[in-house]
Amino acid sequence: MKIVMFCGLERTQEGIENNFDGLLYTYNYHSIDPFVYISKHFNLDSDLRYFVAIRSHIMSPQYIFKILRSFYHLKDVSGNRIMMSSFDNINVKTEKPVSVCINLISGSIDIEQQAFGGTIGNVDDLSSPIERSQNLIKFIKEFNHVNEKHFKNFFHLNLYVTTTNKYVFEEANKKNNKMIIEYVDYATKKFDITNPENVMVTFGPVIRDTQEELDSMDKTLGVGIKHNSVFCTPSQLIEMLDRLEQEGIQEVLFWSLRQEDHMNMLDFVKQYNGNKEQDKWSFIFLHQILNL
Repeated sequence: MKIVMFCGLERTQEGIENNFDGLLYTYNYHSIDPFVYISKHFNLDSDLRYFVAIRSHIMSPQYIFKILRSFYHLKDVSGNRIMMSSFDNINVKTEKPVSVCINLISGSIDIEQQAFGGTIGNVDDLSSPIERSQNLIKFIKEFNHVNEKHFKNFFHLNLYVTTTNKYVFEEANKKNNKMIIEYVDYATKKFDITNPENVMVTFGPVIRDTQEELDSMDKTLGVGIKHNSVFCTPSQLIEMLDRLEQEGIQEVLFWSLRQEDHMNMLDFVKQYNGNKEQDKWSFIFLHQILNL
């Protein structure tokens, strides 16, 4: 299972050191540009993937393609400059798409962000959720159109659509776009998922060493607990990831809200991915023995 961490730019090194397979940078209206930050660290030879959350009404599909293509002009670890100015002779079956992905969102916009301004057009930060969702659907359509017309669908794997309603799901599903879906929606079968390999399931793991600790926790929704939080021991989380894999899910997105949960999440992923070459069930067994 590939594990991506939902984080801020300041967590980059932390994510790398703890063996995450990818980092998804949050959308923040007053932060620096994540693409500029990524370009300083980007390495074509690395398997680490960078995801950038973008609201569909603040950037065009055309500019997204310019960004994605620009990463092919960066140097690899050998100092060779990679040039891909033309897609006329590209083999989409063998070439590796750049490891920078767009997480397309309609966004949950609070009052402070609405007051910030800086967006123009028929849809902006003051628009309703329905209007922003409709704009998201238009963005998906145009992205797929340009990708097929000019790039032989080369950047298909670089778009992940956060999907929370059936209309966005249906549009993304038409072209088998990658989607990010909350675990609650996945578990309750809110969407008719026929291609699970296109779905990244997201949730916030609240990890404790023992079931007794979990049972004694206050699980009231609030600052540290959301409806998509999952309470689990390390062994239970591994069993959950194994079940998702058996169902065809290949990627998950973790997030955390409290420092204790964040540190436990880091420790889990570091051990989980550090033991990929071993039988992961030996990790479960060892954890259980240590907590007898």
